[in-house]
Amino acid sequence: MSQEIPVKVPIRPGQLRAFLERKHRKLAVGWSEVFQLVSVRVVARAEKRFGKWVQSFERHLVEEERIVCHRQRLLVALGHLVMVELRADHRALRESIGRVLEAFDSKDYEQLSASVQALNRGLQAHSVAVATASPSGELRV
Repeated sequence: MSQEIPVKVPIRPGQLRAFLERKHRKLAVGWSEVFQLVSVRVVARAEKRFGKWVQSFERHLVEEERIVCHRQRLLVALGHLVMVELRADHRALRESIGRVLEAFDSKDYEQLSASVQALNRGLQAHSVAVATASPSGELRV
């Protein structure tokens, strides 16, 4: 899923957390729609909306990695471990997205519901990790 996406890093020191929180809130709105559509079994619309959400989410993951990587070069205090944790978290989210896509293809509602629930838990954990990042930008994933 990963692709080359041009990303500018217009983040000033002290603004990283707020920037990522804004991005996460915007993505949460789209995800909430997908989640609701699946929960009421409007699968065709959910699948279409999920496809659009995945594109936005993938761009966000790439942005997040590039921003944090760029910040690491500027702020040595972040250390290598932050990027390792962030990439592992992103890898797990991408795997969950893959399971949701497989479930849509299988036309098995129970599998779809379970995979959407699992992705939802992963997204919530990711948002908490970003929201509870220390002032230095360290993520607790």
